[in-house]
Amino acid sequence: PTDTTYGTNGFFLDFADSSNLGLDANRSVASAATISFTESATSSADATAYTFSGIAIGTASSTRKVVVAATTNGASNVSTLTIGGASASHVASGEIASGPIHRIELWQLAIATGTTADIIVTWSDTTDRCGIGVWDVNGIDGIYDINTSEADPGSVTMQVPAEGVCIGAVFSGDPTTSWTGLTEDYDDQIEAADYQTGAS
Repeated sequence: PTDTTYGTNGFFLDFADSSNLGLDANRSVASAATISFTESATSSADATAYTFSGIAIGTASSTRKVVVAATTNGASNVSTLTIGGASASHVASGEIASGPIHRIELWQLAIATGTTADIIVTWSDTTDRCGIGVWDVNGIDGIYDINTSEADPGSVTMQVPAEGVCIGAVFSGDPTTSWTGLTEDYDDQIEAADYQTGAS
């Protein structure tokens, strides 16, 4: 053919844009996921349901997922966790079963609008304290790996895809936590000898 945009085999070669080299020209390239810590909160009350009002959940976005780490001192499980009245989905759980039982759970919800929301954590039984940590996560397709540790000090190996994000959360009786591999986002005393910390 006389049209120089075609090769000798007759196929169209759209290489004017160097970013298309080796790619299907109709395929979009995914951008890196992002994560921002927004807020943590605690309550020393004895309760089944804990309401944390007006919690920052990040920048409104159609690709946003709000991730919450909920902690308590006891064997209760989270029955429901709502963000702005909508039910979040359970992601993972961890528990220290030796000595005082410390429980931590991660929940997430895709929520496009708003920058603050009431977060309500309802446990299966009455507990004697509760804490949360909250992150604004954008551009994730799903959960790739989950790992937990009851060791002291705790240590886990995570498989994190390129352009992905990672969240870590701990509930313990140790007032000082040092993170390696992640950047600490919060470190709170909930009550007496109970502490929560998170990193991403």
